[in-house]
Amino acid sequence: MRVITGTAEAENGYQINFLKINQTTLAEAIAGELHMFSSCERSPGDYHPTLIVNTVSEPSIMLGRYQNESVCLKEEAWKYPVVRRMSGGQTVFMDEGSVLISFIVPNWAKYLKAQNVRAAPKILNDIMLSAFRTEGLSLSLAAADVLTKRGYEVGGIGFEISDKVALCECWLGMRNSLKLPFGMSGYPDLSDEAFVRKPIPLAEIMEESDFPQWDQTMAEIISLKMRWDRYQINETSWKWLDKERISGLIPRVAISSPPTVDKDLTYSRLIEDYIGFVQAGVNTSDGRMFQEIKIFGDFLADSAGMALLEEKLRWSPVKKRPVALTIDEILGSPNHVILGLKRLGSILEAIMDASGKEESELDSD
Repeated sequence: MRVITGTAEAENGYQINFLKINQTTLAEAIAGELHMFSSCERSPGDYHPTLIVNTVSEPSIMLGRYQNESVCLKEEAWKYPVVRRMSGGQTVFMDEGSVLISFIVPNWAKYLKAQNVRAAPKILNDIMLSAFRTEGLSLSLAAADVLTKRGYEVGGIGFEISDKVALCECWLGMRNSLKLPFGMSGYPDLSDEAFVRKPIPLAEIMEESDFPQWDQTMAEIISLKMRWDRYQINETSWKWLDKERISGLIPRVAISSPPTVDKDLTYSRLIEDYIGFVQAGVNTSDGRMFQEIKIFGDFLADSAGMALLEEKLRWSPVKKRPVALTIDEILGSPNHVILGLKRLGSILEAIMDASGKEESELDSD
């Protein structure tokens, strides 16, 4: 899948690599996209955009990137494999036959013609929705990350963006819905002010004979959406070395057992926002400075922005105004993006709630 710059292949137009992988575990699928994403980050000029369609072979639970697994899952959920995807959003249940689609774009500013990180998710969403339509699957986007058909949730879409590489992840419940089985979610019910999810499988609203074939037509439409005059589709598969690297990455995405709560952090209550919850864990010094902050939730964001926010808040005073200014400075910047929250104040509220709890615990001691 590598391109040697300066060759005829590199000069005669654009190329998309297309991989269709049947009967793979969810952990292998996400490790595969992580392998491709990491390879593109190391040398983006050597790689083409890549579209990967995975059909999941066994029931699994897929967490959003920023979720706290010790809170969002009950013990009963751990009888299934639990995997963390690269994009944010809510927990979904990927039953056998569910589909995970990954579109990895090196040099995304060039290919997507996006001026900044904030503009990239919408462009990626538009490209993927157009690709779905060519497969006979007309979907709409709701609440930042929910793919709907006739008003029902049938899938989801998320992103991860670094300086060099952009990733769009899509997941679809084909014969079974994406909703966690009863009794496995650790979350309380959302209020009427939150987005109402009505998950059903695609099989309930379309015949299985009409299911998408997931062929290279999707890659062709993506090429056209990126306004390429000349392009070629390279239908390929993982090579031996790719498979070895993917196997080595599985422990990074699979969560093998129920986690233990980090006792060094004091956690806030769950703060409800539009598409789910936000939570923070903090550790403060005796001088009332933040020593460590972890921000969890069902939102979507670029991981670099969230890491920068957590780093910037370290050793800042435990006061509402400085925290609010730092959140606004980073997440309000065109170089970072966060979606799924009606207000950035939800993050502020979670941080201050956690710090207030820690202060109360110290006073009681």
